[in-house]
Amino acid sequence: MASIREQILEEIESRLKATDGINQRVYRSRAEAVSRGEMPCLIVEPIADPAVPIGGMCKTDRRLSVKIAILVHDDVPDKAADPILVDLHPRLISPSDQTLGGLAIDIRQLGEDFQFAATDGVIISSYEVWYRHDSFALASP
Repeated sequence: MASIREQILEEIESRLKATDGINQRVYRSRAEAVSRGEMPCLIVEPIADPAVPIGGMCKTDRRLSVKIAILVHDDVPDKAADPILVDLHPRLISPSDQTLGGLAIDIRQLGEDFQFAATDGVIISSYEVWYRHDSFALASP
C-alpha cells in the first residue's frame, strides 16, 4: 500500500485532471522539459514533508508542501493562466471538503509566484497539506 503522502499526491493529481483548459495534462514531478505543444499543463511537485510531533503521543502531524506549476504559452501568460488558476483552487479546497477526501487534516493555499520568459509563463500555486502519521511507540526510560 502506498504511503499517506503518496495517496495525497495521487488525489491531488486526480482532482486536477478535470481542470478547465488543460486537457487532462497533469504531470507528477516531471523532470523532462515541457514542449509548447504540451501547454497549458500542470505539474504537481512535493517540496517538503517535515514531521511535527504531537506532545505526549506516539503520533506526528506532517506538513506536506506541494507546488502546482501552471505552464502556459501566450502573449500575456498571467492572463492566460488566470482561468486555470481560478478553476484549480476549488478542486483542492472547497467548502464541502477541505481534507482531500479524508486523507488530510487540512489543506491551505500559501500563495502564487509568477515567472515569465518570452511568451511562456509559469505560475506556481503553493499549498500546505497537514496530515496525521502514526509513528513508532516511544521507548520507556
